Amino acid sequence: MTTFPSTQNTGGVPQKTKSTHILLGGLLLCLSLWIIGSVFTWHSYQSVLTRAEKDIASLGTRLAHHTSTSIKTVDLAIMRTVGHFSKNWDKLKKAPPQAHEFLTTAFSGMPQLRDIIILSADGKTLFNHRYDYTYTGSNPNDTFRIQMLRNPDRRLLIDRLNSKKTIGLSRPVYDSVGTLQGYVVAKIRTSYLKEIYQVGMDNNEHDIALYNKSSRLLSIPEVMAFHHDISDLFSSTKKQFLQTERNLISGQKNINTRTKVPNYDLILTVDIDVQNIIKEWKQQTLTYTIIGVIFSTLILIYAFLVQRTFSTVQLENLRRQKTENSLKKLSRAIEQSPTSVVITDAKARIEYVNPKFTEVSGYALSEVIGKNPKILSATTDTKTDYAAMWDTLNRGKDWRGEFCNQRKDGRIYWESAAISSIKNEQGDITHFLAVKEDITERKKAEDQLQLAAAVFEAASEAIMVCDANNVIELVNSAFSEITGYSVEEATGQTPSILKSGRHQAEFYRSMIEKLNKIGRWEGEIWNRRKNGEVYPQWLSIKTIRDETGKIQRFISLFSDITLRKRNEERILYQANYDALTGLPNRSLFLDRLQRAIIQAERSDTQIALLFIDLDRFKNVNDTLGHACGDLLLQEAAARLNALVRRSDTVARLGGDEFTVILSDLSDFTQIERLVEKLLKSLSAPYDLEQHVAFVSASIGITIFPNDGGNVEDLLKNADTAMYQAKENGRNLSQFFTTQMNDEANERRALETALHQALEREEFVLHYQPIVDARTSELVSCETLLRWHQPEHGNVYPDKFIPLAEDTGLILPIGAWVLEKACFEAVNWAKKIKNPPNISVNMSSRQFQRTDVVALVRDTLQKTGLDPQRLTLEITESLLIVDDKKIVQQLHDVRKLGVGLSIDDFGTGYSSLSYLRRFPITTLKIDRAFILDLTTDDEAAAVVSAILSMANSLHMKVVAEGVEELEQLNVLREGGCDYIQGYYYSPPVPIEAFRLMVQKEGPLEPDE
Repeated sequence: MTTFPSTQNTGGVPQKTKSTHILLGGLLLCLSLWIIGSVFTWHSYQSVLTRAEKDIASLGTRLAHHTSTSIKTVDLAIMRTVGHFSKNWDKLKKAPPQAHEFLTTAFSGMPQLRDIIILSADGKTLFNHRYDYTYTGSNPNDTFRIQMLRNPDRRLLIDRLNSKKTIGLSRPVYDSVGTLQGYVVAKIRTSYLKEIYQVGMDNNEHDIALYNKSSRLLSIPEVMAFHHDISDLFSSTKKQFLQTERNLISGQKNINTRTKVPNYDLILTVDIDVQNIIKEWKQQTLTYTIIGVIFSTLILIYAFLVQRTFSTVQLENLRRQKTENSLKKLSRAIEQSPTSVVITDAKARIEYVNPKFTEVSGYALSEVIGKNPKILSATTDTKTDYAAMWDTLNRGKDWRGEFCNQRKDGRIYWESAAISSIKNEQGDITHFLAVKEDITERKKAEDQLQLAAAVFEAASEAIMVCDANNVIELVNSAFSEITGYSVEEATGQTPSILKSGRHQAEFYRSMIEKLNKIGRWEGEIWNRRKNGEVYPQWLSIKTIRDETGKIQRFISLFSDITLRKRNEERILYQANYDALTGLPNRSLFLDRLQRAIIQAERSDTQIALLFIDLDRFKNVNDTLGHACGDLLLQEAAARLNALVRRSDTVARLGGDEFTVILSDLSDFTQIERLVEKLLKSLSAPYDLEQHVAFVSASIGITIFPNDGGNVEDLLKNADTAMYQAKENGRNLSQFFTTQMNDEANERRALETALHQALEREEFVLHYQPIVDARTSELVSCETLLRWHQPEHGNVYPDKFIPLAEDTGLILPIGAWVLEKACFEAVNWAKKIKNPPNISVNMSSRQFQRTDVVALVRDTLQKTGLDPQRLTLEITESLLIVDDKKIVQQLHDVRKLGVGLSIDDFGTGYSSLSYLRRFPITTLKIDRAFILDLTTDDEAAAVVSAILSMANSLHMKVVAEGVEELEQLNVLREGGCDYIQGYYYSPPVPIEAFRLMVQKEGPLEPDE
């Protein structure tokens, strides 16, 4: 007996009619996709144009900003020059060297300049300071002169010069009473502006032009097809115009932007052809069109195949429907049964199963017909006695029992079965009927109950179940292990047997209130074991209610957290105290300082913060070892603790740095007395395992609220004051002042800029000639480092060189200077037969922190410079240090063939002993002696003695700071070898010095 599920067509619409619509649907789908693709293509076209408009507007703004920045840099230098010349006009007219020197400094580091011209009030050229020596022009054109002469106010004049390669910037110079004295004219290379315009642009699709009110100053490309009408933009308040227009000459559609240059009456225009913008869009659209044609063809082919398949399925469904209708009435009752029904023949071969069977087992009728029900049997031992079952059935009796079966997908399930035999008229068994019910969930519930009982007993946490009256019903073994009460002793009691007495009644009232309100309480509680020991628990209680909301039970879980509490205390100590000294660490110190500030604000009192750094502690570590250093720190901590009040805080921030917080100050004499005791105590000898060490302390002091209102400011101020105490001589204390803070901030800002100076190429080298005293020929030069910082302007070496030495940056900077200078000296040798030598200053920190010999040797190999042409200039302070390593480095440098010169000789510890010990080749007399050479007999005597001593030791002498002819004559008569100073030339940029190198014959004064 078989049956099939009904698939009768009840829709009222012929299936054949429906199938004919599939191909039509494919056509409509293709049409819809083409419409959507067309809309998307149009939107993408608009998006490309919109993005291009935004890009060109952004490009116009960026280029306008770069233009403004380039002009502003020059304009600021012009204004400094105007200010300087307005105060010193007559003096500078008579002193061209000083004028040129000032122009060199004011306009250094400006690659956009061609030259600087100083004009008189009637337009005549007074000075022409050139930066681009390849340029032959010298003066502004007549039109530009007229505009300058008609420029009565002090605004900046910008216009194009006769040459297409320069743009002129001019400002008038007035003296203190307002009389026009002349003009400062700067020429900017248009090629520089074009270079910055083209940075970041991979193609030449953009047309760029710069206009003032009267003309176009430059354009890219050089020859543009048309001019823009920019007259309206100068009078408009808008900063930028963006429009799309058709080029009247080429007929092509262009997008252009006209942008005002910030701070100046200039307009920057940028144009791009629309065809260049949509070129990629056209290619993409063509590709998508080809893909669309292929995709549409595939859709139509697929629709045709589906329509044909659908017609075949329709015929099959009609045949199946007839069969189902014939069996429908006979099988309806069995099919709708909520239990599984299985009918087998007398040999247990399946003939029929109902839908519930399929739902439960996963097997369809077609899969089980003719098969034995054993196909459902799981491999698990079901404990079913099959022999007894068949014996009962064969005797014609009913059998009831359970089966453990396996679904088609492999899942195990349990069934409760009732099996009966079906007999014919003769009483013979012809079939068996089995009615089965899925009892899997019931079996799972039983298993879960067993598992819950096992978990309850095996849990490491104590579990206690109480009834609604809070009487203990059940506890597990962990409860007994933790509390000491057995199951029998606890059952029937209340949880009050565990009370420790540490908690007030309010604690328990709050617990009960929370349990009644939200049905759960969790927290830390102290309870008592059976032996009387009080211990901490982490307790969780949950209320169990019935359907009406009435409380049925309370379930409690708790664990002994004694070990965790101990670990937390240990971790808390380690997190807040220094492991070596036992003092509060930085974290606890900052917390206590914050609390002290809050308390001082409430009580209107003052706080003192002492920042203590041990002097010369590093020497102890280096000479006696870190173990002795640790002992010293422990002893220092003990001495500090012994001198402060119990209410004060002594902390170790790290290394040899300590802090002291003094609260509730009444007057400053308290601080002074304590600091005096601290300095005295910390400077006393330290007995360190058969060694005696001596250190002192530098103490910085800052006051709340006088010096700062928060933790960060107070700590920074105290640190600043401490460093000032170190600079003042160590073993001292220093109160913080505002001046210290300003100097520290300035130093930090300059230090930050110094870290980026090399990377940003802000350093340049200047060269000052060294001339033969007798022939006046250029024989050498001194390399001098200059730093032009965009934010701080020209920073003088006496500011940034000490900072570079303190921070260690002198090492990369010094290496860069040496390599740059050597490369330049090699270039001179390629152009002339007898090139000048070169001198490079070396810091004493370079000798102390790096291998100078390897640095010099590697640089000479890299650049190819002859060692005989290089001289290293060192200071007397390096020679005073009795360091064998430094002495060896100097001798190894001389073995390379490099000369050694003592700079500023005579101002320091000048000694014949170190002149004999060290391989010095040249002495440079300090400029202080040369300045007074012709007016001070003592200075003249010192110079004469140095010259005589150098002659006796076979050393050469260079006189620095020679500015007058009289000084030169005295030095010549005294036998001085070389001259260096403003008499011949100030330090000049590389371009100017190259001209001196290429000139043959004696060097003229101030050439």
